Amino acid sequence: MNVLAQTLQSQGLTGTSAEIVAALTVEHELPHVDDLWSYSGVAAKYGESAAEGIAAAMTAAGLTTGVIVYATRGFDLSIDKTRGQLDAIAVDVPSLAGVCKDLKAIGRPTIPLWQHAGLSALPSEEEIAVAQAEITNQQALATFINECVNPAVAADGATVSSIKSAVAAWGK
Repeated sequence: MNVLAQTLQSQGLTGTSAEIVAALTVEHELPHVDDLWSYSGVAAKYGESAAEGIAAAMTAAGLTTGVIVYATRGFDLSIDKTRGQLDAIAVDVPSLAGVCKDLKAIGRPTIPLWQHAGLSALPSEEEIAVAQAEITNQQALATFINECVNPAVAADGATVSSIKSAVAAWGK
C-alpha cells in the first residue's frame, strides 16, 4: 500500500477528497519551546523598534515587573499568560500584531497535519481519490482472503480443485 493510503488509514481520515485535503491542512501543535525571549532576542530578530514597542506596551499596561523580566531574563513564549499578554499587545498596538503572532508561534510551533504525518507535500484531491481506491481494494482483498481463501485452504481434505471451486463460488 502506498504511503498516502497508509497515512489516510493511520490518521483515520475518511470522507470526500476535498474534506480529507482540508483535514490535512489543519495545524498540528508540536512540543512547546520553552526558550526565554528577552528584549535583546526580540531586537535581534525583529528590530529595536519592535522590542521597544513591546516594552512600551507593557509599561502602558502597568506591567512594570514584566518589563524588568522582559529586559533581563526574558519570557517563556509557550505559557498561556505570556501568550495572552502578546494578544493584548497586538490589539493595543496593531503595528506589533505580526511580531506578537510570530513570537507566539515560536513558543508553540505548529505544522499542518500532512507534514506531521510525514508526507512530502499536500496531496491533491486526485491523489486522495487514488489512495482511497487502493484502500478499498486492499480491504476487499483482505475480506476475500479471510472469508474465502483461508477457510478453503484450511478445510479438511482441501485440494486445488476444492479451493478453485470455493473461489469461483465466493460472492455469488
